[in-house]
Amino acid sequence: MTKQVSQEGTGAPLDIATRFACDVCGRDALGVTSSSLGAISFAYCRDCATCGAEPYLPTVAMVAMQEDVADTGAILDTFAPWFHEVLFVSVLRAGKTAAEFWADVIAVRAMDALRVSGGEP
Repeated sequence: MTKQVSQEGTGAPLDIATRFACDVCGRDALGVTSSSLGAISFAYCRDCATCGAEPYLPTVAMVAMQEDVADTGAILDTFAPWFHEVLFVSVLRAGKTAAEFWADVIAVRAMDALRVSGGEP
């Protein structure tokens, strides 16, 4: 799909591609809408929007911001039940395993600890 706009200063038509990728899976997106993760918007394809999947790295960051990353069970208890499904479908759509997801959460938490302490990554 293209959008026709006028070329600045000339009035001549200029075709601009309006196709963009889903931030979850990379396929063609339907549009941009607000995320269930918070006050942020992402592009979603029909499948990702329908199943409630969110982009992988922001999902990892959301979980990593919780207090006790070492105990994954305790982290899950801090989230609403609906967010458990968001986690599940987001990890699946990213092609990750649960072990990879939790390793990424712990790695992000460790990077944040370094930043706060003034250490080097």
